[in-house]
Amino acid sequence: MTDAQEDHLRGIVEMVSEQIHRKYRAGQQEHGGNLWERTPLTGDLIDEAIDQATYALTLAQQLTWAKRLLEQARGLMFEEPLEARRLIDQAMGYL
Repeated sequence: MTDAQEDHLRGIVEMVSEQIHRKYRAGQQEHGGNLWERTPLTGDLIDEAIDQATYALTLAQQLTWAKRLLEQARGLMFEEPLEARRLIDQAMGYL
């Protein structure tokens, strides 16, 4: 792999590690006990999968809305710069 690819991989691994630490500790604070003793995990896993699908579909919608707003702003940049700025600010709220 190239140096850039190695750097990219290293960054992803660091982000995942940080997020696992944060999420695990937050779950420990909220639920207590030992995760490896929690049974059954099937219901938890299904709930997380449903959340993930819901978040992914909502994010896809938001990105579509942001793209539409940015396309509108591009068309107004020169004639109506204040309206274009408002649309850009609105699109940025989705990102």
